[in-house]
Amino acid sequence: MPLTFVIFAAAIFVFFISLQLYHAAFVDFPSDVAIHQQFNDLGNALSTKTTGAILTVPHKGTVEFEETLP
Repeated sequence: MPLTFVIFAAAIFVFFISLQLYHAAFVDFPSDVAIHQQFNDLGNALSTKTTGAILTVPHKGTVEFEETLP
């Protein structure tokens, strides 16, 4: 019985240590990806609107944009 307890305690200890070591992979990385994707979507929307406006402007026309970041 004591050997089983030691093995179980060692497994739990290794599990908690691995959670601490890979904290960035489990917590920080997904939020970094979400933030990066948010700004990629913003860039895609801005480029789409810019392209659409340039295609509809008559010759020698001007285009003015106001950027509002979230």
